[in-house]
Amino acid sequence: MNQMPALAQQKPAPGQLAKLSTERVPSTIPKGGTDNDTWQYPSPQQFWNALVRKGKTEGAEEEAIDAVIAIHNNMNENTWRQVLAWEAMHPVTRPGGEPKLLRFQGRPDELSPKARLKILFGHPAPFDRHDWVVDRGGTEVRYVIDYYHDESGVGQDARPLGLEDSKSIRSIKVDVRPALDSFTSVADRVLRMPLQQARGATAFQPPPFFPPKAMVEAEKGRGAVIAEQWGRIQASCAADKELLKGCKSEDECGAATVKLQRCTAGVVCPDIVSAFDKCAASRASDAETGKAYTHMVRCLELFEIESRNELSKGR
Repeated sequence: MNQMPALAQQKPAPGQLAKLSTERVPSTIPKGGTDNDTWQYPSPQQFWNALVRKGKTEGAEEEAIDAVIAIHNNMNENTWRQVLAWEAMHPVTRPGGEPKLLRFQGRPDELSPKARLKILFGHPAPFDRHDWVVDRGGTEVRYVIDYYHDESGVGQDARPLGLEDSKSIRSIKVDVRPALDSFTSVADRVLRMPLQQARGATAFQPPPFFPPKAMVEAEKGRGAVIAEQWGRIQASCAADKELLKGCKSEDECGAATVKLQRCTAGVVCPDIVSAFDKCAASRASDAETGKAYTHMVRCLELFEIESRNELSKGR
């Protein structure tokens, strides 16, 4: 009915290292096509299985999925609160006519017109986009949502205390507005909402159109840190790189690969390398050593992803 794909199964994925919860949390978002039901969030196991199915586990760790789920759910709730701020300009005129979420679609590779305009004025690009279709008393209204990452807020982030917590995640900014595909939505964006904001009569809290100075400086700072790390890697790991190039046997190349990975990770994530070294020195079990090695590899994957993102910005 809601044109949503079937959720991933609850069984562990092939190669999964950690046990994940199968418990699902109900949202506060009313589900279109029902009387009293709300949307349910995927369990950590379903979330991980979906990442595996889509081939998006690069840089992800099973142990971090609980925290990822908490942030994911919290952001959806914050998004719905912003939707309701727009919907408040259209009072309910009949029982059961309260706004409900009919369906939604992720469009991470498509920039919205507003996002393109913000980028022209120096704003960092959004990391994700969703389109939500809301049932407004029998009328379908499409909302466009852009999600932005603010590097300057990372140090203030904390794990959300619950679905109602709107202050713990400072590094994600949500830009919610109705799509300009109807006269009513155009009037809402051009006239009604600006008037409500001028009167202080709305809970709508959009991020600024122009990027704050701290956000821009933090983005540049992160790029500089990554460039500095690559410089240290090239200086420190040159010999290990040459060793890998000159290896002959499979065993020799395997050992050279691990040595180069360890050297690179020593620059990017020294704490994880220290844990790996302790496992190796203490003759820990193969399972424990393998887990420590996997953490080191995933740290390098995350660094590679960040590096690619910085490169795509023209730095």
